[in-house]
Amino acid sequence: MVDPIGRLLLILDLEESTISNAQRLSEAIFEFIKRGLRSIVVVLAIWLTIRYLMKKPISFAGIALNRGWSWQILLGTFLGVVVQVVALILMALFGWYSINGFLWQFTPVEALFPSLLFAFIIGLETGVIEESVFRGFLMNSIADRFGLKVGVIISSVIFGLLHFSGIGKEFPWWLSLLSATIGGFLFAQAYLLFNNIWVPLGLHFGWHFAARILGTPGVTLEEACFLVTSVDGPVLLVVTKQGGASLFELVGMGICSLIIYLIYRRRPA
Repeated sequence: MVDPIGRLLLILDLEESTISNAQRLSEAIFEFIKRGLRSIVVVLAIWLTIRYLMKKPISFAGIALNRGWSWQILLGTFLGVVVQVVALILMALFGWYSINGFLWQFTPVEALFPSLLFAFIIGLETGVIEESVFRGFLMNSIADRFGLKVGVIISSVIFGLLHFSGIGKEFPWWLSLLSATIGGFLFAQAYLLFNNIWVPLGLHFGWHFAARILGTPGVTLEEACFLVTSVDGPVLLVVTKQGGASLFELVGMGICSLIIYLIYRRRPA
């Protein structure tokens, strides 16, 4: 459904980005429409499956506009930013993270808005699709049949497997599996403590958006959307562009998990 629309957008003179960023408005609009439609199609498919095959309401997947859903997205976004800021601080303390400048110092200032728009839709698409599929649908479907613990474990392990970066790459394959699985448990915790998808969705979005804004993976000039940075250091510790999370990001994840738990404890019964 989405790819034919993408070809139509090309006919309408909107350009698909050929790098991992968009630095022209035409490219950013193309990606925004195509990735936005992809997110809608996935959510629609989940709704149809739950509604007509499982005979359950869409709230079964935690996709319901409950009271406070907007602030929960903002809370999740803040927590996602925390993961990257913690990793940034740790990298900077060891001298492994340096800021070379701002994007507009190296390219025309007109590239700033398209690059930010592209980073926004990348983060939003990732949050919507992965949280709808893994926590909203998969975890709840398994839990409905085999129990909550089984649902959390299986959905988190599958989430980790799908972030496998491959054997033989610089970033250790076992860490990509382990860290992504731990990430799955973090997102599951956020889902279960708030009983909906909004906090983990915001967390997922904030994590990816902040990585591109802050340049914590050490983005190149062509990839940058705000800060142009350099990141060095052991691959086990520094933020990686490959699947999974570094050990510094795992520290940030632990802090986020604690914050989520403390917020939950302070909520009125």
